[in-house]
Amino acid sequence: MSSDDLIRQLGGCSGFQFAVSTFGALTYIVSAFTMVFMSFGMYNPGWRCLDNLTTNTVIPTPETFSLQETPSTSESTNLMVNTSNDLELSSAFTDSCIGFDECTQVQFNQKESTIVTEWALICGGAWKASAIASIQMAGLTVGHFISGYVGDAFGRKLTLGINVFIEGVLTLVSVASVSWEMFAVLKFFIGVACGIVFCVANVYMTEFVTPKWHVIIPSIPMWVSGCLLLSLFAMVFKDWKYIHVVNGIFAILLVIPAFIFPESLRWLVANKKEKKSAKAVRQIAKLNKVDISGIGVLNQFFEQKDLHNIKTPKKDVGVFGIFKKSAIKNTLIFSFVLFVSNILYWSSNFGVASLPGDVYLNNVIIFSTELPANLIAWFAPNFFGRKLTGSVTLMVQGISTAIFFIFDLFTSGSVREIGVLSFIIIARNSIAVIWFVVITCTSELYPTSIRAAATGWMMFLSGLAGVISPYLVINDLVMHITYIVVSVFSLAGGFMICFIPETSGKDLPEEPVVNDSSDFHKADFYPHEGKQRSQIV
Repeated sequence: MSSDDLIRQLGGCSGFQFAVSTFGALTYIVSAFTMVFMSFGMYNPGWRCLDNLTTNTVIPTPETFSLQETPSTSESTNLMVNTSNDLELSSAFTDSCIGFDECTQVQFNQKESTIVTEWALICGGAWKASAIASIQMAGLTVGHFISGYVGDAFGRKLTLGINVFIEGVLTLVSVASVSWEMFAVLKFFIGVACGIVFCVANVYMTEFVTPKWHVIIPSIPMWVSGCLLLSLFAMVFKDWKYIHVVNGIFAILLVIPAFIFPESLRWLVANKKEKKSAKAVRQIAKLNKVDISGIGVLNQFFEQKDLHNIKTPKKDVGVFGIFKKSAIKNTLIFSFVLFVSNILYWSSNFGVASLPGDVYLNNVIIFSTELPANLIAWFAPNFFGRKLTGSVTLMVQGISTAIFFIFDLFTSGSVREIGVLSFIIIARNSIAVIWFVVITCTSELYPTSIRAAATGWMMFLSGLAGVISPYLVINDLVMHITYIVVSVFSLAGGFMICFIPETSGKDLPEEPVVNDSSDFHKADFYPHEGKQRSQIV
């Protein structure tokens, strides 16, 4: 009896799975809310020079508020920043840097508060906003990379609960940042916590469900819900501090369910924790309203598992296991596809301010129109298979990116606005479907001992793309080159993904029975590539 067989006897996907998935989805949503903040935080709502006016307040600011200072200067200067909302001025707000060098009294549009207005990160200091975004993404990347080790070593639930708590506390602390440097450091560690949450939450939820639900879990609109909530909050409140307070409190409250739900049953079995496994089974059965007293399911399960005689080879623990000879083809294909797709995704996120139209409305439109991708991901991979769905959507991604580039470069006015927004939305929906396919296949191709590490590696590459992306939208030329390259590579990825094994309808691979004299074979550790599945523990 495998863990999937046991889960089926415990009610399949019922009340317990719904509750656990809700908890995991909420941790994902709050982390998405956190990570997408910089698409709003980097926004410059406009400034104007108040020289020759008398009703001003002098605010001491870092030297980087003025183009006349160099980034290496460590002394401070007094930049005059007007704080009155009642002045009737003939000059309009602008995001241009013309005249900023000579201006000594600056007023930002006070209807909107972002990190740009908080520390005057414009003109000569504008690079610092991109740096903060990259630092946060660097933290996310580190979190993705270590998430597999942490989740596999200490368990899914413990890792998830601790990191969502850290995320919440640091988010609240960041509101009290006294400088952009302090804010950037906090954002790095927030990114680390978010990176771990993204990886482990998905694995935790997937390990409690049966095969037909494997693709449903990542297609729950967790990410897009968090992004859409952030966009709506930003549109209504337009205050970065208020957004952080709400986000931080909600994240801390999510620690409570972590004390209620059990550890992943598959992880407990793989780590020979028989008593805790039995407790988890009883908890699942209770919430699913299944009576297991008369069917001897626990004794049957553990007798067939024979946990004490299992030996797990150390060489396959951690991220190194996904680069075994039998798995490296899948790993490289998935890595290439995710990296290219996420370059486009994060570039369009950080470059939303450069799109025609209102920045807040654009964010809401772009994220809300990603919801169809979740609906497609609910049925397409199960109906058409993982490979065909992935290949077609990559082709669509490449073509729509190319058309977006054409509209952006060769049209103007309302035609450009409608064309650019329409095709970037199509491309982003394609990215979302690809994400679901790759993460689902990752769970279905790699066994329990390295499943979190494999998922973490894929997300690590996504984060790495996010680190690079803020600098790929620094000007129109770089942005256009990026979209051309992404278009070509997406079409190539659509061809490459045809070479992965089809995993639709398969149980999650666990661990092979290993004796002292035995060795691992391709069909043992990566059963979807063999002719049949070997005995599992």
